[in-house]
Amino acid sequence: MKLGPRQLQILPKWIPSLTLFGISGAALVTYGSEWRAVLQYVPYYNGKFKTED
Repeated sequence: MKLGPRQLQILPKWIPSLTLFGISGAALVTYGSEWRAVLQYVPYYNGKFKTED
């Protein structure tokens, strides 16, 4: 499937939707996966996973 001039013209209108779908998909994958392994790299949220050594 080739992108023509019309598709390139309407592409900016789709960017917010594509961004939202991407963020939602990443959140769903994080929720469905081993969430602790992923969220340990989030700066503020990772304080919950620090262990006292």
